[in-house]
Formats: sequence, C-alpha cells, structure tokens
Amino acid sequence: MKDLITAEEVKTRIEGMIAPAIVDVRDAEELEGGFIEGSIHIPMAELEAKITEVLPNKQREVILYCARGRRSAMAMEMLDNMGYTNVKSMVGGYEEYKNTL
Repeated sequence: MKDLITAEEVKTRIEGMIAPAIVDVRDAEELEGGFIEGSIHIPMAELEAKITEVLPNKQREVILYCARGRRSAMAMEMLDNMGYTNVKSMVGGYEEYKNTL
C-alpha cells in the first residue's frame, strides 16, 4: 500500500509551496462544506476516466482526499494500478483537515 499523509502534513506542504497536486474525490454536493483551496475536484466515480487528462505526469506527487479517508485510499490504489508512482491518501480526509485551520 502507498503512503498515507496526515492533514497537518498536507497543510504544511501547501504553505511551503512544495506543489503537490491535491485531488478532492468527493461528490459535488460535499463541496458545500468546504474544500482545500487549490485542490482539483474529480469525483471518485470519474477519477479513472479523467485523471490522465488532468494530471498526465505520473511521477508528480498526488495527494488524494475525501470526507474521512476511505474513498481516497481506494482512489490511491486505483492510481497505483494506473502507473502513478507518488500517490498519497490524506488520513482523516477533509474532516481532519478542517481541524488544522
């Protein structure tokens, strides 16, 4: 299994301008509760079809998140199977990320 990343580490990377691609795999209606600024929204159901168009560089660091971490962990496996080599799933999802603000 690929690496997991904490919400605090995600916040630090964003602030440090390390420039990972941050992908929100939640459904559109879930965005009403907030999202990570600068993240790319690709719902889980559309991820496999759209990810290579949005992020063609399979070596770029990609951080996935959802509401609590379950879907992003599944998405991480999907991207791993598609040949992405630097993918992480944010532990606790957006719910945990909000606690770092």
